[in-house]
Amino acid sequence: MLTRLARSFNAALYQRSAGSTWLSGKSILQRGLASQCDFNTLVDHSLMEMLTQIEDIAEKASVDSEVDYAEGVLKIRVANVGTFVLNRQTPKSQLWFSSPISGPWHYDYAGKDGWVCGKSGDVLLKRLSEELGKSLQTPIKLELS
Repeated sequence: MLTRLARSFNAALYQRSAGSTWLSGKSILQRGLASQCDFNTLVDHSLMEMLTQIEDIAEKASVDSEVDYAEGVLKIRVANVGTFVLNRQTPKSQLWFSSPISGPWHYDYAGKDGWVCGKSGDVLLKRLSEELGKSLQTPIKLELS
């Protein structure tokens, strides 16, 4: 289902942005390219895919950690590091990430590029993979299908 939604969003992005996948820091919902329901579904699927991968990685890691998901909030607690938090911000149509390493980040869905920070161009899955990998002391490469 995520792939179908992502394709739909990608098609709308390409139509409106003449081939550019990034839309000047504005999310697809802010640009009127998707409904709030579609946005919520995309976020739910993104978080669930991350949850599945992170749970598998955390279970195998030698560092004590705990992964929780409830009411649209994904929390990853890592001993001696802190808590990573990912959650939906529907009014802004963003996915927010709070890290004990790098602080708060706000991400917009940018089509094939996934969740991208409008201010820095930072890609969520890359940042999360790097920071969790260091924290759990294991290489990580999170992906969304």
